[in-house]
Amino acid sequence: TIVPMGNCALNAVLDTPLKQKKRRGGGPGEWVWPVTISAWRGSVNPVVLGGRTVTVVPTFHPAMFLYGDGGNFQAWRADWVKIARGVRAGWTQDPELNLLVAPTWEQVKRFEQLVQHTWHRERDDALLVFDIETIGKMTDCVAFCVDGTITLTLPLLPQCWPGGKADAREAWRVFERLIHHPIPKGTWWGYFDVFRLERQHGWQVKKWWWDGYNLHHLLDPADAHGLAYCASRELSVPY
Repeated sequence: TIVPMGNCALNAVLDTPLKQKKRRGGGPGEWVWPVTISAWRGSVNPVVLGGRTVTVVPTFHPAMFLYGDGGNFQAWRADWVKIARGVRAGWTQDPELNLLVAPTWEQVKRFEQLVQHTWHRERDDALLVFDIETIGKMTDCVAFCVDGTITLTLPLLPQCWPGGKADAREAWRVFERLIHHPIPKGTWWGYFDVFRLERQHGWQVKKWWWDGYNLHHLLDPADAHGLAYCASRELSVPY
């Protein structure tokens, strides 16, 4: 296992040459790193070096804390816990995800069927996770995941669908059906999502039982609990 600490070491291991920005008026500008440690730290990457595949897990350089940047200390500490665990037990990759970002209506239909099938099979042991994204007062999309391997991102704005307003109305109907489905629901800091849906649409999320933010707080109240931070700890991909 190789642990590159900081941007310089990370780009050297990945063999990514520096890029130079152009100034607005022409001429060379500042040099920038093609990949950054803030996006790649904590990720688990198989890299071929000298004909041999090694595991590369980047993290921050500890010198950053000497410069007064203590805000990333918990993430840095979590990286080393992950590294120690991986070295002892062996590295494993996350399960391959099927990300339906611009789904067809057939894919949407199959996802609803999967939710129903999961609910019939597992009942209250099942879980449908959802998260909404907003632009001002508009809810522009919602994402669902039901089995840990398939996620459905459902656009809610007319310009995102070939059928325009008609497709968007149907997307909202699918959204409502899934929110009111009896399968247990999960969120991350879902107070915003649940409040917004009830305030703007009069929807009450059925069986909202689990919230990752609060569960993580119970594990360690002194730790950070943001979604990006926790994803960087628990997943192996760059975020």
